[in-house]
Amino acid sequence: TVDTSLAYSYQVRIYLNGQDRTDFGISRVTSAVIGNDGRSGALKIGASGGCSCARYAGYIDEIRLWNSALSAATIMQWMSWELGANSAWHPDWSSLVLHLALDDDVTGTVGADNAAKYGAKYDASVPVSAWSTLERAILTDTPSAPPPPPPPHLVSSSAASLYFTGDETSHPNVTYVPALAPASQLTFEAWVRPTVASPAQNQFITQLGHTGWGVFIVAGGSARGRCAGKATNTIGYYQTNCASSTYSNTAVAVNEWTHVAVTVDTSLAYSYQVRIYLNGQDRTDFGISRVTSAVIGNDGRSGALKIGASGGCSCARYAGYIDEIRLWNSALSAATIMQWMSWELGANSAWHPDWSSLVLHLALDDDVTGTVGADNAAKYGAKYDASVPVSAWSTLERAILTDTPSAPPPPPPPHLVSSSAASLYFTGNETSHPY
Repeated sequence: TVDTSLAYSYQVRIYLNGQDRTDFGISRVTSAVIGNDGRSGALKIGASGGCSCARYAGYIDEIRLWNSALSAATIMQWMSWELGANSAWHPDWSSLVLHLALDDDVTGTVGADNAAKYGAKYDASVPVSAWSTLERAILTDTPSAPPPPPPPHLVSSSAASLYFTGDETSHPNVTYVPALAPASQLTFEAWVRPTVASPAQNQFITQLGHTGWGVFIVAGGSARGRCAGKATNTIGYYQTNCASSTYSNTAVAVNEWTHVAVTVDTSLAYSYQVRIYLNGQDRTDFGISRVTSAVIGNDGRSGALKIGASGGCSCARYAGYIDEIRLWNSALSAATIMQWMSWELGANSAWHPDWSSLVLHLALDDDVTGTVGADNAAKYGAKYDASVPVSAWSTLERAILTDTPSAPPPPPPPHLVSSSAASLYFTGNETSHPY
């Protein structure tokens, strides 16, 4: 996919079998080009456009060209579905430029364009020798309608959240256990509603110990307690210092609820190890964030996981509301974050794809006169409750979630195996190619 409008994210992405496999380590961020060579040259298939060179050897099937940058979710969902009469509900249907299913009469010299958008039909000229019925991509027909929604579920009984004025000297915390600093993968999630538009210092949503991992709202600037050169009210994942941290390219809104998720996967060698999601969308600022060398720090002092301030002091204090805190020892996928961020975890949630990696879950719907925020994860028999000052509770604002459906959403309607019968085959020695 290519999107030249992106200013702070990689404009070109490469997906293999639906997974983003872009090599961020050697690929440039911006200045993408969709070139047309200026000579009105044909779109050649199986070789370089300007000569019978750089020739491909193998099979090619199901060619599609769009004038939009399809989302990762759309690519994954539709890559194995044959486009046809039932496909008008494809989210980018109006941007389909060319579709060569390559299921034509293999004795002919035309590969039909099945898009025929706006009355234009861009058929391909195909040498008869290029056809093959020995191999082809096995697709299934598109369902006749979008998959149905999940089963009905009730609005959660969520009744409270945490509230901070920004002047507190005592904050909620979870006593240190090694599980709070997973070895190689981490996902932190929370709903936040900050109330300060121009904070004087960075505001930590949470931090483990004095210098361990943390998630904070950025205060840009060179003064003490700020991050020089960073945009105010963006989200940061703290790694040792401001310069080594990872940031979002979008600010969180003031006085509005935003879902914040940070994933860390230190095993990735050629892709950004830290990703920041806002309301389910990847908003990592690739332009100022490093690719590898991610750190899930535990500060080495067995410090508690503090909520609403820096882990090592009553400083870098957050002002606003925090709700529905979750910590996982895996890096949740973008699709999982999007699907589950508005669902309350509970008795029906065992079908969550990362359920076994849930370390901590503070729903913060406890008795607001108490001093305990119950950990609803209780994984492996361990229960990491939070100590909460009574003054931190609030019933004025809370994230509105819905109960998890009792089972995964049902599958799409049944659909038949496509009648796909052919593909293109190249030995690598051809002098004439489809175009």
